[in-house]
Amino acid sequence: MKFLFALFGVAAITSYAMAAPAEDMKDVKEAKEGTEAVDKAQVDNWDWCAPDFTCDSNAVYHDGGCYSQPDCRAKARDGDTIRSFGCGAGFHPLTCWVYTD
Repeated sequence: MKFLFALFGVAAITSYAMAAPAEDMKDVKEAKEGTEAVDKAQVDNWDWCAPDFTCDSNAVYHDGGCYSQPDCRAKARDGDTIRSFGCGAGFHPLTCWVYTD
């Protein structure tokens, strides 16, 4: 019987600690929606470049040679940096990608 009371006590404390007030859930939903919008905008700004070039995803600077490709440089945003270029994405591991405006 003591074990049963202890078990119910732990269950009650756990359920109280895990329940979130409606205001907290609203804040989480708003924050998530804002994050998804930012993530989508950033994803939409990556563009494929240099289709005839095979980049090296193991390169030291992680651009795999994409930075030196004229097509990628032409598509890059103003004031491009080495971080604006990338090699490989998902099912296309040896393709160049550039961050555009």
